[in-house]
Amino acid sequence: MNETKHTKGPWILDPGTCNHGIMAGDIMLATVGCNNLDYEANARLIAAAPDLLAACKALLDLVPALGPGKCYMGVLMGRRA
Repeated sequence: MNETKHTKGPWILDPGTCNHGIMAGDIMLATVGCNNLDYEANARLIAAAPDLLAACKALLDLVPALGPGKCYMGVLMGRRA
């Protein structure tokens, strides 16, 4: 279950004139076209996917340590409730 099933990061944004490429080393993972106003934000979000996954996994490791009935917002804010 912990096996990585995606191209390992880092993924970087390679801005083009219109299309933004998402790269892992010399591998082109995806391109995001400029057909809407949010294309750059979308490309940055895709490029951040490996880091976001790592952050989610780290958070999941903290939640069970709090025990049932505890406030999880403290974990999100960097402190235990």
